[in-house]
Amino acid sequence: MIYFTQQQRAAFFTFLFIVCGGLLLAAGLPPKKTSQVQLTRKFLLTVLQGKYRDAYPLLTSETRQHLTTAQFRTDSRVLYEHGKRFGPRITLYKLGFRFGDDQKAHPFYQFHFASDTLRPKPQVLLDVSFRDSTATQVMTFGLVPAPQKRK
Repeated sequence: MIYFTQQQRAAFFTFLFIVCGGLLLAAGLPPKKTSQVQLTRKFLLTVLQGKYRDAYPLLTSETRQHLTTAQFRTDSRVLYEHGKRFGPRITLYKLGFRFGDDQKAHPFYQFHFASDTLRPKPQVLLDVSFRDSTATQVMTFGLVPAPQKRK
């Protein structure tokens, strides 16, 4: 039977750990896929910061065909102005599916401004939708008034 000192065992396991870690890296495991809610948050935060050049490529190619960069800047300006009013922090409010003009269900995500949380209902919602549940680019976006209770 062979006996190893504690120092030799530690060196062996360190070597084994490094080799296994290198093999995993070399295997080229695919990076973790970003979720639609993370993409929505990234898109909205980029728009709220006024970084329109960075946000425009996050739209689908179909949306970009119908929305020039100048129109995008104009449409995004409304969100940007509300961000200046309410602050840049946003929180997920609602998610779900809605039927589009094409009679297909499209996932949507609505965020509200974190500073608007003291109210029973937020004043406005930042709305983003995707073509389907696997899409990685924004199909539509906008600002919608939040439903308020009738008095």
